[in-house]
Amino acid sequence: MIVLPLLQSCAKPEWSLARPADCSFSIQMPGIPKEKTTHATSLVYGKMQLGILSLKKENWMFAVSWTDYPAEVFLDPTNSPSLDTARDGAVNGVQGKLLGEEHISMNGFPGRIIRIEPAGGRTTYIAKMVQVNSRFYQVAVVCPKEESFSPDIQRFMDSFVLPSR
Repeated sequence: MIVLPLLQSCAKPEWSLARPADCSFSIQMPGIPKEKTTHATSLVYGKMQLGILSLKKENWMFAVSWTDYPAEVFLDPTNSPSLDTARDGAVNGVQGKLLGEEHISMNGFPGRIIRIEPAGGRTTYIAKMVQVNSRFYQVAVVCPKEESFSPDIQRFMDSFVLPSR
C-alpha cells in the first residue's frame, strides 16, 4: 500500500492518499488505512480474490473493498453478479432498510450510490459501488446517524479515483 499525507489545518485530522498494492485506484482517508487481501470460494461464482483498505476512526468506519470474480462468470448474464445483487447483499448484510439509491457512471463504468439504515437505527451506511469488468469496488462509510451528512463523507467518496480506461 502506498500512502501520501495531505496537508490539513491543525484542527482537522490529517487525510492521506492511499492506494492498494496493485495500484488499481486511489482514495483519500482521514488517517492511514490497513490493507488486507484474501481468497474466497463461492458455490455460485468459484474462486474470487477479495481486498480491503479500511480505517476505523472513533465511531466511524471508512473502507474500500474490491472483489475479483472469474471472467467467465460474466459470460452468463442471468447468473452473473450485478449492482442489484451487491445492493441487496449490503442491505441484507446489515439487516437494514434501503433509504436511497442513485445510479451513477464512473469512467464509463456502471455504479450506484446507496444509503442504508442498519438494524437498530443508530448508524448510517453509505456506499459507492462500481463494476469495472469482472471487478466490483465498494467505497463505504459507516457513521453515527446524526453525522450522516458530514462533508467528510462526500470528500471520501469523491476522492475515489480509478485509472483512465
